[in-house]
Amino acid sequence: MSSKYEKYQEVYKTEFDTLKKSQKFIKDKDNLSNEELLKEYKLLSEKYDLLLNDTVKMTKIGDSFQQKLLKANDTIQEQFQKVQKLNKAQEEILGIVAHDLRNPITAISWTCELIEDDFEEEMGEEGKEYVQMIQGSCDSMNFLINDLLEVAKLESDDYALEVQPENICVLIREAIERLAEKFDDKSIHLSLELGEEEIIVMAHRERIWQLVSNLITNAVKFTENGGTIIVSTELKDDKVLIKFSDNGIGIPPEKIPILFDKFTKASRKGTKGESSTGLGMSITKRLVELHFGKIWVESEVGKGTDFFVEFPLKK
Repeated sequence: MSSKYEKYQEVYKTEFDTLKKSQKFIKDKDNLSNEELLKEYKLLSEKYDLLLNDTVKMTKIGDSFQQKLLKANDTIQEQFQKVQKLNKAQEEILGIVAHDLRNPITAISWTCELIEDDFEEEMGEEGKEYVQMIQGSCDSMNFLINDLLEVAKLESDDYALEVQPENICVLIREAIERLAEKFDDKSIHLSLELGEEEIIVMAHRERIWQLVSNLITNAVKFTENGGTIIVSTELKDDKVLIKFSDNGIGIPPEKIPILFDKFTKASRKGTKGESSTGLGMSITKRLVELHFGKIWVESEVGKGTDFFVEFPLKK
């Protein structure tokens, strides 16, 4: 609101008060002389003119503000459309680049396998180490390519999950059963504290497996050998809250706000040097959103991390 507009408001109020006072005098005209009555009529007329002029001026100011607001809204809508186009172009480029990279990476990987099989004696131990380094780099690139393709797919405007009623407790158990080897590698103890036998949500079975796997794998990565991971559920009104807790190394406070960003700078190596593409948490967040849920994290360095996922119950 401009000071000019406020000034007119104040003038309007003063003149309106004077007008009311004049009307009171006229109402009591029987007690006034002709001279006094004429004076009050004249004052009333002047005030009406002033009110009319100020009303016109205030209306023009209001119209000006409205025009500016409309223009600002048009600019915002235009910028929003540009951002949408840029995001779509970025997703298409990511998909194309990732797809085109897959073939040469696969060829390099196959070549490494052939060299190991056919030239094992000629290479010696040092040669084997070099080949294994190349193979490891290929594996890392393939992980990144798969994540890039996944991001491009999940963020596509026309992508939607086909969901159906599922028991989230069963899906959690099934996802965890597939990860037994990861727990054994670091002697990590997993505790399931599912408060109910049956909690029905609208879900895509494979995507829930992927979501749970991402969060459990992340917990394993940042938990020392012999640590503990707890997965629990809790019903809250018309929602289910799933909690993934670990007693690992924790997340520095400054990294939490950017944890779910694509290619996040919060990405770190695990306790045994496990690598990361910086896309895992971004994909997980998108999977939660596609199920109309929410995800957040609480952590303390040196004490562990809690990830919370909330889904609406099937109505």
